Amino acid sequence: MRTYSLFAAASIAAAAMLATSCSLSGSDHPEPEPEPSGAPTVEELPDFAGLSLPDDLDDLEIERSRNDSGGLVYIATFSTSAEGAELFCESGENFSSYRGFAPPEDPKWITREFPENTVDGYTVCSGANLRQENVVRRVLITFPDDESAEVLLEAERFNTR
Repeated sequence: MRTYSLFAAASIAAAAMLATSCSLSGSDHPEPEPEPSGAPTVEELPDFAGLSLPDDLDDLEIERSRNDSGGLVYIATFSTSAEGAELFCESGENFSSYRGFAPPEDPKWITREFPENTVDGYTVCSGANLRQENVVRRVLITFPDDESAEVLLEAERFNTR
């Protein structure tokens, strides 16, 4: 007859409970955070994205949704000066930028259609928000003329275990 130590029995029981609780949830992701009530506001966007909006922004539109992992997603578009767009990308910690002459082809972008009207190529900025857990940001800037810029911001939280 075999005897098991109390520690071994407790370890087996704990492992069984953990396996059962994980399989009952039916999801590979934790429960999503509660979605803020009402329409998305200009106050919640900078906190979530970790970026300061330009002082001269115009025509701000914000959408809030969820991604496949249940994380919050903010997509915002706005107009600003070319200088305001440059300062916008510089405002975030852990945020790098590069210039290009074609829209991004990275499959991580949620938006699939990008503006093509630009006189000075594209600027792409990206990086994680270090003050919000698992939030990544992507920005595409186009320049309709030498003085103005159109900005697309995507910020999304990935729920992971």
